Amino acid sequence: MNIRYSLYFAFLFFCIGCKQTDNKSNTSIQFPDNITLSADSIGMDVVIKPGTIYDVDPFIVVSDVSETRKSHYAVFDKNLKYLYSFCDYGEAPEECLLPTVIKNGNSDTFIVRDHANDSFHCFELTDSCAIPGKVFHVKRSDLNESLWEINHVSGDKYLARCSSPKSSIRRLIDFSSGTVLDSVPQTFDLQKTMGDDYYTEFDDCWIVANGRHFACAYYFIDRIEFGDIDNDHLKINSFVGTDTPPDFYRYTDEELNGKYKYNVDYNPVCYEWLFTDGNDVYASYFGFPWGDIDRHSSVVEKFDFEGKPLLKMTLDVSLASFVVDDSRIIGINPERSDDVFYIYDMRYSTENAP
Repeated sequence: MNIRYSLYFAFLFFCIGCKQTDNKSNTSIQFPDNITLSADSIGMDVVIKPGTIYDVDPFIVVSDVSETRKSHYAVFDKNLKYLYSFCDYGEAPEECLLPTVIKNGNSDTFIVRDHANDSFHCFELTDSCAIPGKVFHVKRSDLNESLWEINHVSGDKYLARCSSPKSSIRRLIDFSSGTVLDSVPQTFDLQKTMGDDYYTEFDDCWIVANGRHFACAYYFIDRIEFGDIDNDHLKINSFVGTDTPPDFYRYTDEELNGKYKYNVDYNPVCYEWLFTDGNDVYASYFGFPWGDIDRHSSVVEKFDFEGKPLLKMTLDVSLASFVVDDSRIIGINPERSDDVFYIYDMRYSTENAP
């Protein structure tokens, strides 16, 4: 009898473990090509807890989110050999407390915004070290808005998602003067449909830009929008996915138990990550509830900046974040391994591998 129960529970845990690798695909979008990719892996050669991966040509940068970290970022060459770490924890000009990376910077230039004091820190990346550059602040008329998903557009112009707990909008900002050049509201008026239950977590979105075009993928809404940046104006031209917001799950008063009513644990995450290589847009589709975020997306969708679906890739190892370098997807999955890069060659799927 004990052996029977042991076998039963072993089988049960095996099934649960298998379920963690389930893939969910976005069936609302039709792709001309669908391929399956198998990962190679390379060790990081440095002890960090990886948070997010960035492509800063000709380098790969990985954030370190370990509690004992000395530096926030580790730099690797394109062969994924560790070079050095930089941006120590602190308040000196070359240090930061709560940094977030500015996307789409100039080659070799790495800019971070320190959320702790709203300062911007510039670094020039070299083969041997990161050279600290200027530190600046942005004049802003609405200090209640936090800047997220900041993308460099050109010169002193940046595209960002600006949000407070009860409002969210996309703005094109001249950082030299703090002038808002143009704004695009979130597509769905969730404040109207959700009332007091609305918080910006429900329509959070990723943003990527290449200077002339931009794309936005919603975290909890099955929708990616594609637009142009022209003469200091933002214009959304197309989208893929839904044209209506989902019926979000919200706690009833009886279920609160001290939790915020806008807690989103039971709402499916649609897009977990968004990246551009400057030519195309890559989005990782998740499809599981936010409470299951200890596992990650294993489906990557590729579009052009006009919103045309190009390719859907199913990965054998899910990724928390990734970059695309030529034909390679390079990603990390801290829940699976703290010290490994996973590399996919998009030229060789399991269907056409030699």
